[in-house]
Amino acid sequence: MIVGIGTDVVSIGRIRSLLERYGERFLKRCFTEEEVRYALKKPDCAQSLASSWAAKEATGKSLANGIDKNIPFTSIGLKRKSNGSPEIVLRKGAYARAKALASGKKFTAFVSISHEKDMAHAIVVIESP
Repeated sequence: MIVGIGTDVVSIGRIRSLLERYGERFLKRCFTEEEVRYALKKPDCAQSLASSWAAKEATGKSLANGIDKNIPFTSIGLKRKSNGSPEIVLRKGAYARAKALASGKKFTAFVSISHEKDMAHAIVVIESP
């Protein structure tokens, strides 16, 4: 059963501007260490960071809560499986919220990301048996 769904689209240029303006402070506040390491290996790290940003926003929406003090950006992570496909990792408040939506049962978060020209998009579905 689907217990949550969310989508987001973000301008890669906007993320690039935030990165140029706030640098390390922006990275630490909004991204996990794994996301930053992954992005910095890419020719255009802003594109990768924008995909992570869209995935975080989409996840927040799928939790019927959004990003706030109980679910900060860093409680939602985007990592890559060994085959390169994206995977959502929930921690702290984000994990607790997903568990509550699933009525305390096991849940799975599915994510799809894409980018084209100056836009990054993500959709997240949270499912519970």
